[in-house]
Amino acid sequence: MRLLLDSQVIASDLAHTPHTRNATMPNLILTTCGTSILTNGFPEQRALFAQVANHREADLSSDQLATLEVLRVQRNDSLDLLTPPDAAKASAELNGILAHYALAPSEEQKRRDVHVLLASDTYLGRMTRDLAAHWLRGFGFAQVVPLDVTDLRTSSLEDFRAATADLTVKLEELTHTYRSSGHRIHFNLTGGFKSVNAFIQLLGSLWADEVFFVFESSSELIRIPRLPFRLDDEGIIREHLATFRRLVVLNSEHLSTLTGFPDGLLLVIGDEACLSPWAEAAFAARRTSLYGEAVHPSWTDGVRFGPSFLKSTAGLPPDRLRLINERIDDLARLVHTGHNIKRLDLKPIKGKPQGDSTHEADAWSDGSADRLFLHKDSQVWTLDRLGPALH
Repeated sequence: MRLLLDSQVIASDLAHTPHTRNATMPNLILTTCGTSILTNGFPEQRALFAQVANHREADLSSDQLATLEVLRVQRNDSLDLLTPPDAAKASAELNGILAHYALAPSEEQKRRDVHVLLASDTYLGRMTRDLAAHWLRGFGFAQVVPLDVTDLRTSSLEDFRAATADLTVKLEELTHTYRSSGHRIHFNLTGGFKSVNAFIQLLGSLWADEVFFVFESSSELIRIPRLPFRLDDEGIIREHLATFRRLVVLNSEHLSTLTGFPDGLLLVIGDEACLSPWAEAAFAARRTSLYGEAVHPSWTDGVRFGPSFLKSTAGLPPDRLRLINERIDDLARLVHTGHNIKRLDLKPIKGKPQGDSTHEADAWSDGSADRLFLHKDSQVWTLDRLGPALH
């Protein structure tokens, strides 16, 4: 992929100096959350926190749940009493946010700025995120929301890879939406875990206006501006679109199946490979436009198009074409993993078969709520046509 200087980034940085950028535009601040708000409050419980670091609620014993609930209530109550300087000492996440405002955001900033809190998919992660959100809301910030990503934890490399793929899509959509509405995008990495922060920092170099964090043992804020170039990635994604789609859906493949795919776009672990974070970010940024151009060929032998299928999709607008391509990916996921994802909802047709079709799946749920009609021969699903639901 070539790198091109991005004049829009350069112009934006010239127009908004560090002294004026926060005062003149609304901000979206994504903050990664660790556990400092708990460990700073209960240093004697560090052994417990380490023991359950990757646990979800279902993994905790009743005694552990009871202990953590008591700690949550105590910490929640103590946070209500903290001034901004005290809150900055109590939590790395809050320290970064408050340093961004030099500890004194205006009432307008508290009203208009959006704070998105990203935590690990663990009991402690959700707990510390909620504690930080509680203080921010109590301090007067009007827009504080969580960003939930299933399996974002480090107990399983496979789950973590799937979670980062999901996170990439969500962050691309989040940053694009808010930048289009006039917000500056900031990623606060003062807290959070190293594995997550490393990934977020990479995406921040592409999608955030700046990444910032508080330097250790000081209150000085370090700001890293967005890189003044963009990836010229469209050509290589078009050339290898089927492989990009396959790796996004399946997460990883054996290296032997990826002959001809650029090595620089892969993250290799043993004999398995997945898309690198750069490649995931590039594909996430391009997918909406590419999927809206046409119904692309199936990337697996387990899904094929019947003779009338493409004709039935002719004339669809880009937003519907995008959904058709996504449903093809969902059907391919079912073929390879057995997972009948909810938005696909593949099921037998009630009553008589419709021509060759024995099954239907949701194409989209709004408006006409059209269906994909299909049938299965051996292990191959054939898409017969797109048509109205059978009501």
